[in-house]
Amino acid sequence: MKHRSIVALAAASALALGIAGSIAAPAYAGPSDTWGYITTAVNSDGSLNFADPGSGWTLLGPEPAGATLGSLDFSRGGIDYTVTVNAPASVAPMLVANIVADNTNGVQWSYTYSWGSGSTSGPFFSDGIDRLPLYASGAPTYYVKSQAGNLAVAVTGVTMIGTSDTVLYSEVLDVTSDGALVHNLTFTNQSTATLSGAFSALVDTDLNGVDDVPIVSNGTNSVYITDSGTFYLYLTMLKGNQMTAGDWGYGYSSNPAMPTFVDVNGFTLGSTVFQGYDSAISYNLNSGNLAPGTSTSLAFEEQLFAPTEIGTVNVQYVDDDNGGAAITPPSTALTTLLGPVGTPVGFTEAHVVVPDGLILVSIDNVTTFASGTQTITVHLARPGTPGPPTVPAGGTLAESVAPGAPATAATFGLLGFGLLGLGLWSRRRSAN
Repeated sequence: MKHRSIVALAAASALALGIAGSIAAPAYAGPSDTWGYITTAVNSDGSLNFADPGSGWTLLGPEPAGATLGSLDFSRGGIDYTVTVNAPASVAPMLVANIVADNTNGVQWSYTYSWGSGSTSGPFFSDGIDRLPLYASGAPTYYVKSQAGNLAVAVTGVTMIGTSDTVLYSEVLDVTSDGALVHNLTFTNQSTATLSGAFSALVDTDLNGVDDVPIVSNGTNSVYITDSGTFYLYLTMLKGNQMTAGDWGYGYSSNPAMPTFVDVNGFTLGSTVFQGYDSAISYNLNSGNLAPGTSTSLAFEEQLFAPTEIGTVNVQYVDDDNGGAAITPPSTALTTLLGPVGTPVGFTEAHVVVPDGLILVSIDNVTTFASGTQTITVHLARPGTPGPPTVPAGGTLAESVAPGAPATAATFGLLGFGLLGLGLWSRRRSAN
């Protein structure tokens, strides 16, 4: 049973520096079939073959819980970091017992619960009746690989479901040169019977012993947690069907319904998804049938920041049909975004709340948080409002009409558009 440290999160209501806004996670391309630079051989059943000649993996063998498996130094935003990958408790082999050190300021953080004697994060399988942790039936085997400024650590070990069904669990943790910790989890059915159910991975979020840290929406399949602004952890699902957040106690229970866990999507960017309990994240695959000798997989990442400065981006709405006059955005619209300087802003069309009677034309976007304040401009207009003709680059107005045709007012009308087929002559917009 997990022993929880009773540590209150100071000034939780002042999350994100006490300013209503969103902190955007850095972008990451996601895993490829070879997990980025890693060239791990894949067996016929879909499991990973770390012993393949030429793969570059070095066998570490079984390691005790807490043993250092590898480390990587990198610099970002004027801060020098070190990521240390540690062996988790041997019964739950997921590689999340890691430490990120800010060498510039002489501080370090753990980002999962690591204050007890057992592991509280790990892979799970649910058959619809019970939710079962995948414990290793023996000591997991570890491998390490370093190449091109990246570090990769792998773990593999047979796990059991109940007393008869056997699953081979393998994970590659790729720590990239820009500080992304990318987890690729593979589940292979090594039994003679089809497995019917759903695999998932539970991450027990915790910042240096603060176990009840709130989980905040950061857009589609992404959240962040922070210790009142001095340290940020972003968690993003890269491959899977649903990312949920809730009370760890229900996530680690045998109840497959996982009460209190909610989908992280559907929340306003920057709003709190879950708080007030011992928080956790679950990355989930849909329920299905896994035939003998076949595999399925999940992928997710963490990004950790100790920002020296927070940048501000304001979002303004303007009416293009009224000379670019400012429009008061709907009350549910995001108007202020916050993020560590140097990280992507992440604002897209999905974050625009279009007022009734208007449509979105374009966005003058800001891509990266910078020192000071920047502005995103959202351009709106009315459906069906005619605009000026489009002139080919370097051309003239007459050249945008059929050869020899005069540029008349009728050309701009709907009838002229239909008869002449001149799509270039219309900026007509329709609401979708």
